[in-house]
Amino acid sequence: MQSMTKIDPTWYGKIVVAIANHSNDHFPLKKGQAFCTFVIHRLDKPVSKILSSEEVPALGKESIEFFLSKKEK
Repeated sequence: MQSMTKIDPTWYGKIVVAIANHSNDHFPLKKGQAFCTFVIHRLDKPVSKILSSEEVPALGKESIEFFLSKKEK
């Protein structure tokens, strides 16, 4: 399976990769084992706007707790 996702050029923070095993067989992943390819492309022109954490409060947050705490309020 292949999934291509574009990430905003101004993004900073962690990137999470979701994986799924669509077979009936177990496919264990070992710590440090490669399981995906991360491709970075050079932009052909500068970005028009750099996002800030004031405009996008979730920008650069590292934990799901940030998002869960926002739902509770």
